[in-house]
Amino acid sequence: MAVHEFTLSGDADDAKQVTSDAFVERGFAVSWDDEWTFVATRGSRIKNILFGGFSPYVRVDVALRSWDDDTTVVRFDRRTGGWAGGIAGMKKTRDASSDVREHLADTFERAGVLVDRRDGGR
Repeated sequence: MAVHEFTLSGDADDAKQVTSDAFVERGFAVSWDDEWTFVATRGSRIKNILFGGFSPYVRVDVALRSWDDDTTVVRFDRRTGGWAGGIAGMKKTRDASSDVREHLADTFERAGVLVDRRDGGR
């Protein structure tokens, strides 16, 4: 769906913590798959199917990669389109993704670690 990447300077463990904290601050539950990837979800898939746009569900897959001691790439991919909620659900899902993307960018900029940003769609 929508893929976004942030290149960060600094310690990889700090990048992992800041990234997961930013999702939690935006109301997402974070579930780590392994040391470098996690799934962030907000809402309920079942409620989204039952109540549509009144109960949006958002899933974001996040992967962090560090190639050296000083650079980490954070990549996140919105895995839900909100289609079960109709047009309203799709808009709410896009808006939630945009909100967390901008929150991440602001968080990384304030921390002084943002090197590059690539957005691959809404």
